[in-house]
Amino acid sequence: MAQTTLIPPDNHTKLPTTRDENAEAGWSFKRIVDALNTMLTEVYGVTDAIVAGTTEQDVGAAGAGVTAEEFGNALTHQSVLTLDALEITLTDDAGAGQYGTLPLYEFPAGNIMVLGAVIDAEITLNETWWVDNIPGDVGIGTAAVANGDALATTEQDILATTPIAALVAQVGPIDAQSVAALTTAAAGTDDAIAHLNVRIDDNAAHMPTVVTNGTFGADTDWTKGTGWTIAAGVANCDGSQVAVSDLSQVATLVDGVTYKLTFTMTRSAGTITPLVGGTAGTVRSSANTFVEDIVAGAADTLAFRADADFVGTIDTVVLTPLTGTGEITGTVTLTWVNLGDIA
Repeated sequence: MAQTTLIPPDNHTKLPTTRDENAEAGWSFKRIVDALNTMLTEVYGVTDAIVAGTTEQDVGAAGAGVTAEEFGNALTHQSVLTLDALEITLTDDAGAGQYGTLPLYEFPAGNIMVLGAVIDAEITLNETWWVDNIPGDVGIGTAAVANGDALATTEQDILATTPIAALVAQVGPIDAQSVAALTTAAAGTDDAIAHLNVRIDDNAAHMPTVVTNGTFGADTDWTKGTGWTIAAGVANCDGSQVAVSDLSQVATLVDGVTYKLTFTMTRSAGTITPLVGGTAGTVRSSANTFVEDIVAGAADTLAFRADADFVGTIDTVVLTPLTGTGEITGTVTLTWVNLGDIA
């Protein structure tokens, strides 16, 4: 077949032909595409543009913090999603891994065929306790990742789970691309959502306790209110307080993050109330080992508040975050077709 060259007439702007000309003239991709489509329509009589420029027709909705640029025509769409240091919460699944998800894009109603997906991005793990060179996995699915196990089924049905190479100083690429098309939920059902799912390999160093001297091996690190002493591997309250009295220490806490608090208590009278960042936990009035999740407040303090009657001990205190965070920067490109919907 002979090659056809389309030559714009004199009344149309000359398009740049090299990268240097493009940069020098300030031509964006959108501007080039729009100019081509104008030329095809006005000069050559093509009524349906065969070069896909930006479009707002029948597009979906970007997720929170995600910027979408939409390209396409009446048939095929390409959604270029930009993430600019978008925070992802990574939840601990001890013994399996840490996992998190970002809702990237809600497709419009209909039977959506995803032709392909590409991730061109990197992740930065924020907290200093993450292992510097930890690996993991990434995928895109129509369901959010639910645990720290390997991504499976609908957690990676748009873009199959792909290994994340060992990070360097907690930073590294999460580049991946799909190898097959996917047809999502049938027409007439809820709109499909593309989720960016991330899994970080488990490590004992992740989610460490923020408590210092939680076994009371020395009379250090804790501030003792009236009635409290530290000796013989426990913190003891003798009941000499005449009002509430705190056993406390400064701890590095993140406001709004959930922490798991574990402690052992003996008691012959009164009650103890734990406080994490100023948020009160459950009032305890029996001898036992207690485990409780508490959302930290703004204060950088862990405290055990004895009421005026408490007599007993506190020991083996552990306070660990249930989540960490990362930031993702880069783009995710989804190419898709809407096959139609049922009214």
